[in-house]
Amino acid sequence: GSMSNDRYVNMAGYTDTFNDGLDSYSLNAGLNSGGGLTSQRQINAYYSHRSPLANLSANIASLQKGY
Repeated sequence: GSMSNDRYVNMAGYTDTFNDGLDSYSLNAGLNSGGGLTSQRQINAYYSHRSPLANLSANIASLQKGY
């Protein structure tokens, strides 16, 4: 975890590769808490594919009641 502006961020995640290392992904979820504010859940995911024709990647993230 980490701390910034009296807010704690605790995350847990999993990362793996497949297709002989050409594809990879990462999934993370966690909680922001403290600082006298409401706790917020967060989640993010990342996917990457490499090939001779193109390199593709996608990322998505969500923060409960956040920006």
